[in-house]
Amino acid sequence: MESLLQFAPFALEGQWFGAAAVALVLVGIFIFIGTIYILLVSIYGWLQAYLVTMVSLMIFSIILSAVWLFGIPGTIPGTGPRGTEPHWVVFLADSEQGLEFDEEIAAFPADRSVQAPDAGSFGSGEWRVPNANEQYPGQINVEGELDGLKSVLLPALAGYFQQQETGSANPSDYQFRLEGREPTPDQAALPVARVAFHPNGDVRTIDSGTQEVLETDDVGDPSDRLLAGIDIPATANHPAIRVFAYRNKGQVFMASAQWMIISVILFVVHLWWLARFENKQKRREAELAAGTSPREPVATG
Repeated sequence: MESLLQFAPFALEGQWFGAAAVALVLVGIFIFIGTIYILLVSIYGWLQAYLVTMVSLMIFSIILSAVWLFGIPGTIPGTGPRGTEPHWVVFLADSEQGLEFDEEIAAFPADRSVQAPDAGSFGSGEWRVPNANEQYPGQINVEGELDGLKSVLLPALAGYFQQQETGSANPSDYQFRLEGREPTPDQAALPVARVAFHPNGDVRTIDSGTQEVLETDDVGDPSDRLLAGIDIPATANHPAIRVFAYRNKGQVFMASAQWMIISVILFVVHLWWLARFENKQKRREAELAAGTSPREPVATG
């Protein structure tokens, strides 16, 4: 009984790492592919059985990767292996990364007295204050991105000031609340920071009740990346700092796309190999049939 309990994890989901994952994959290959191959060997021989197995397996793999990439009714795209997830990359204006956004950074308003009008534009240029009713290109919701941005920004600031020996090494000491927002009771003591987004592409104002697009504002090239600027005032734990971050779109579908490409290549190669093998078999059978057929009697004069 104890030995059975030791192998119980193999029957559970979530065995993605370590010896359990390797054993699970090997057992699965042996059961689901090996048994079929053994049966085919008894009919076709080892080589043709291998080719038939691989062609069939690659057809299944292509269909599976298509489901991962495009989805089917009842599923959503991106349910298979995932590549790099979308994430924020934090940088300073004078860093090497900042050179890629020099025009946008220069347009970030330096005067803290600049107020954002109701339309949502922020100071000069195309900077916009975070608006809960706006959705940026790629169906990016502002409110959701603020939490994701903070999760990357606060540890980055703690690491930077610890290296500079000018601030706290605790990420929680860099918490802030947004300018122009009514603070909650637990945010009242936090410093007020200016946060603005520089979206590129179509900014859509969404009715929170109907999710209907009410207006569209063309503000640039949709291929550009979403940029955020954060102006944090000094506190007892750190000096004032202005940082920027861009949203890397990631490559979520890359792993599934690579799986599909490899499957297609292997399918074509093995299908060509199988067709070539069968043609040789047919020629060989035809030659054997011609060599063993009775000869016509030779006429004598």
